[in-house]
Amino acid sequence: AMENSGQVSETTDDGITLFIAAFDVSAIANAAAEQQKKIWSLRKAGLPMRAIAEQMGCSPGTVHRILSQSK
Repeated sequence: AMENSGQVSETTDDGITLFIAAFDVSAIANAAAEQQKKIWSLRKAGLPMRAIAEQMGCSPGTVHRILSQSK
């Protein structure tokens, strides 16, 4: 199996190769934490949620959820 490529391959008994997505959970968690810090930084700088969403490439709902969850 190829562990760090983002994909794991596995061959079954009948010779069929399956590809299974493998994610580095800590990297995803770190990226989410960085996104939250950036959203808070933009909000503290006075940007409205829609402008933050546009700059971050996410929906205004995502910005609202992050700001209301992590106080």
